[in-house]
Amino acid sequence: MEAFLLSGLGLLQADDGLKAEVAAPLERRDLARALDYIHAHAHENPTLAEIAAAACISPRTLEGAFQRRYDVSPLAYARGLRLDRVHAALRALAGARPRARRAR
Repeated sequence: MEAFLLSGLGLLQADDGLKAEVAAPLERRDLARALDYIHAHAHENPTLAEIAAAACISPRTLEGAFQRRYDVSPLAYARGLRLDRVHAALRALAGARPRARRAR
């Protein structure tokens, strides 16, 4: 009986490894869809539900996969992207404007 249970446990563990191998490409594809959506809609301040719907996964799954892959939440990533874009726009604006002369 013990041998039977141990062999069954071994099969379950092997199956988990197979699930991880199958899940990895699916997770990459889902994250790619989420990133595409974030980059295209960052200016609209998308919600987690909107990003997850675009990636065709649940918000909880998106949150976990994003955190594992990028070590940041999807909303924090979107916020950082918006800030980077604002900084770039401000730098471009500052470079395009003539500098005021200093009084001597």
